[in-house]
Amino acid sequence: MGEMCTAWIEGPNLIQQSRTYNWTVRQVSSPGPIAYQWGTGATSQTVTRTVDVAPGMPEYSFVLNVTVRDTRNGRTRTDSRLVVVRDPNGCPTCF
Repeated sequence: MGEMCTAWIEGPNLIQQSRTYNWTVRQVSSPGPIAYQWGTGATSQTVTRTVDVAPGMPEYSFVLNVTVRDTRNGRTRTDSRLVVVRDPNGCPTCF
């Protein structure tokens, strides 16, 4: 009891339209308090990123990384999420 079992990122992993997206890290079994450290430098439970998708743009991807730490007992967990950004009209066979 009191040990962090796992942490994971919730949010989109395929983006096909321009807008602002949110990713949230969840964890189970750790009473906290909890500290968050995203690879982007953010220290909140949710990270926000505006993504532009332009017609004819090449497909690209990025990785979101986060470390979750229980500040009381020092236990940590990390997770990563690959996010693909794709023009929805650019490649009908890419799905």
